[in-house]
Amino acid sequence: MAVVIATLVTFSSPAQALTAEECAQLVDEGVQARADLQKLIDAVADDPSVGSTSDPDTASYVADLIAKSSINVFGFVSASAGSPLELCLPEGTTALTMFSDPVVLWTGPPATAAQPVTVVIPTGTECGEHDLVATGEGAEQRATFTVAGSCTEVLAETVSGALPRTGAEIGRIAALGLALVVIGFSITRRRRQPVDGSVAG
Repeated sequence: MAVVIATLVTFSSPAQALTAEECAQLVDEGVQARADLQKLIDAVADDPSVGSTSDPDTASYVADLIAKSSINVFGFVSASAGSPLELCLPEGTTALTMFSDPVVLWTGPPATAAQPVTVVIPTGTECGEHDLVATGEGAEQRATFTVAGSCTEVLAETVSGALPRTGAEIGRIAALGLALVVIGFSITRRRRQPVDGSVAG
């Protein structure tokens, strides 16, 4: 799982300012990856042998799919408290608010499709999952992301009645998808190993 996490970081830390085209591509990749991952999980549920493969390209494809599926509708995965964060506003957004303690990160005229903006997650924000909500033009987009960096560690969850963690479910689905393929991959690899330890041809 560490490999997947390392891959996710590359999506959340672009080297330069995002363009509108890059924003649109990031958001589209996340949407497509989630759809493809769900299809894969459904296929494994219908036929468990689908998850049993000795093809390293398939395992690599699934790992890449899981990484991309974690890109939320705002085009990123995680953020550091107190640091600038580039993200993509859904079309029509006029306000961007972070919960559980409401903090308005951005307000402005209706955004164009996947409009890139830079915001700052407040210093002192608690580490862990937070909800980001874009509102405007009668629509709402919501996603969960992880705050790290200089954030504040807490020993126990004390907030009750918080907004639902909408991104948590896809995280569990992604983990399940990877586990199914990795388990199938490792089982078939072990079956192909002869007693002398050499790889079967």
